[in-house]
Amino acid sequence: MNYFVPLDWLLSANGWLSSEDLTNQMASPAVRAALEFKGVLTTALKGVYGRPVLVECLRQTDWIDPQGMVGLRRDVFLKVDDRPCVAASTLMPANVIERYPWLANLGNRPLGEMLENHARYRRGAFEFTQVDANPIFRLMNGTVQYTWARRCRFSLDVGDLRVMEAFLPGLLDRIKPE
Repeated sequence: MNYFVPLDWLLSANGWLSSEDLTNQMASPAVRAALEFKGVLTTALKGVYGRPVLVECLRQTDWIDPQGMVGLRRDVFLKVDDRPCVAASTLMPANVIERYPWLANLGNRPLGEMLENHARYRRGAFEFTQVDANPIFRLMNGTVQYTWARRCRFSLDVGDLRVMEAFLPGLLDRIKPE
């Protein structure tokens, strides 16, 4: 099965930048601030669009974690007015799902809000890269259009969730971190 966010983007050690490596020549201060935003993303997007942000779970499939255990991979779009603005993928190891079974049943509920309300966690440092937005957002304008993506780990008491988010081109300029 093809995914809109390839698994190697989630797991690769190469091509990702730390906050210290992300310079003003690569991204404007406004884009950097939005990329490093640590709040609930759905809340920030509601502030940008002034309308509700909906989560559309595209698929949730088995994923084999590095220890060989079957976990879950969840791919979603965050949408406003039926238009995707963020594509996100989450890898959930089996031991985390065993401890927090509600993670396997998120459906169209936002991960960030659910973690805020139901679990104690620590968000790790963000890493950043630029990716071709066309295969993710199906822009189909004939040219490669790069956009920013970020990833981090949410550390829970029994393991980590890995999350990657790719942003619709131009969106990060509009997010105003609190």
